[in-house]
Amino acid sequence: MPGTDEKHILLVDDNDQILQVLSTLLSGIGYRISMAENAVQAQGILEHGGIDLVISDLHMPGMSGIRLLEAIREQHPGLPVIIVTGDQSSKAAVQCLSLGANDFLTKPFDTDTISRRVASVFLNGAVAAADKADDDGSRIIGGYSILRKIGEGAMGTVLLAEKCDGSAGQPRAIKILKSQDIPAASNNVLIERFIREAETAATVRHPNVVRVLEYGFAREEQIPYIVMEYIEGESLDRHMRSVSMSDFKFKADILRQVAGALAAIHEHGITHRDIKPENIIVDTAGNAKVTDFGIVRVPDSDLTFASARLGTPDYLSPEGFMTPKVDHRSDIFSFGIVAYEYLLKFKPFYGATINDVLEEIRHSAPEAPRKVMLDFPVELEVILAKMLKKSPEDRYQCATDIVRDLDAFLSDRRGLFHRLRFRSGKDDWHS
Repeated sequence: MPGTDEKHILLVDDNDQILQVLSTLLSGIGYRISMAENAVQAQGILEHGGIDLVISDLHMPGMSGIRLLEAIREQHPGLPVIIVTGDQSSKAAVQCLSLGANDFLTKPFDTDTISRRVASVFLNGAVAAADKADDDGSRIIGGYSILRKIGEGAMGTVLLAEKCDGSAGQPRAIKILKSQDIPAASNNVLIERFIREAETAATVRHPNVVRVLEYGFAREEQIPYIVMEYIEGESLDRHMRSVSMSDFKFKADILRQVAGALAAIHEHGITHRDIKPENIIVDTAGNAKVTDFGIVRVPDSDLTFASARLGTPDYLSPEGFMTPKVDHRSDIFSFGIVAYEYLLKFKPFYGATINDVLEEIRHSAPEAPRKVMLDFPVELEVILAKMLKKSPEDRYQCATDIVRDLDAFLSDRRGLFHRLRFRSGKDDWHS
């Protein structure tokens, strides 16, 4: 693996056997290794500099891996950290990743897994460094020359790229999945499942869905990637800052486009599972595009990335907190949260912690829009209420119905409100 001898890894674990196993494995690949038996000793080594990656146990006597991670983020920002632990709870993973860990790996693990994840962390770092240096695009992935990084999220890094063959084609967006999202399975099984789901995503053809053009497996870095069309625009979370609060028609048109995209995705048997403002792009012509199929789930698929079980907490459905096996109605609830925030410029559910957000989403009703804005259209209020029902059975059962009701609002057809009342069974703002 090119360049491994230039990388210096600090291993931190109170278990000497684990230290020796990791040291033997990683030094055998070509990495330079230092070891520490506890977090305090690790801090002393870090003070001398020269460390490119820290791999630390989570639970250690005295100063824990969490405290060490916090200290590294404060004193050595930008230094990548992989947390290794026997704690397999999603709460531990979320806590570490939210504090800035680059990866979270549970014991027991095999040698292929740890070497692959270390390589992936260094790949992401190389991409970021190339972005800052504005290099000549010498990094190659899947036959594409990387120009710069254009985005990063919990699931992966998105890169702007162009074909290496010199053809004057359109620039493309390539998403590289982060290593913590790849299950500890054999490469052959991983590739087979990833390609099966990527093939399904690539079948979606809709003007409001970012197209998946190619997909593959970067064998040097041992990670899958997806090539998508590149859209010039801004994500909905940025776009909503510049839209007038009272421009309900324009906002309803954007939401109608997103609902149309969801309808197309769902018709292919796909549940997106991460509908949020960052995954909706609005171009300069006012066209909305749904993107990021990184954690989609298709029928009969058992491929579930670790982060897919959590998605983005602020936009999860009540059932999404409890199980990864959600259906398209979970997307409709998430879309309801996005629509509420877009129309009112604040989220319907708040919480200082993930548990607080969970309680809000599962048990609390949002503020009725017309209590916040007296001129808020009653039709849009009822549409939002229908999307945000706690029980999937009480929500819209398909995104096509949302499209129909938003079309009716946009065309000023009379009687919409009464039809919505009849379909929802109630016109209040209770769940």
